Amino acid sequence: RVDILVNNAGINPLSAIEKIEETVFNEILHVNLVSPVLIMKYLIPKMKEQKFGRIVNISSIWSKLSKPERLMYSATKSGIDGVTRSAAVELAKYNILVNSVAPGFVNTELTKQNNSAEDISKLSELIPIGRLAEPNEIAELVYFLCSDKNTYLTGQTIFADGGFTCI
Repeated sequence: RVDILVNNAGINPLSAIEKIEETVFNEILHVNLVSPVLIMKYLIPKMKEQKFGRIVNISSIWSKLSKPERLMYSATKSGIDGVTRSAAVELAKYNILVNSVAPGFVNTELTKQNNSAEDISKLSELIPIGRLAEPNEIAELVYFLCSDKNTYLTGQTIFADGGFTCI
């Protein structure tokens, strides 16, 4: 059986618009947008046959917001939110629910790799809840969306960001 799909791959190379390299742009498009769609394409027939499925696409706050050098990432994460809405409408009649989770700043190795301790402290001050998310907090949301307890929520992008996108 194939009951659950969580599309959680993503890359985020930074580049000013005029310096975007086509090969890099193609790579981020493929990893962040094309691959999740193709995985869905191949798994959805089994979900339809079962009349059950849960799909969660991991998006990002950068699908709604952006900042310099984030054009490629923001475009692909906005795209995955559009894919989520379209797939949700198309697949609801098969009891296949499709949602996006858009994390904000999460206390991960990647966050620590891309930001100094001072940067993370400053970021925390900008988040209304006053801290970064812990990975398990995002995982619990994904778990709920994939569970039998989710019987109605579909086509949504849920921003798990401590209120960051509200300010």
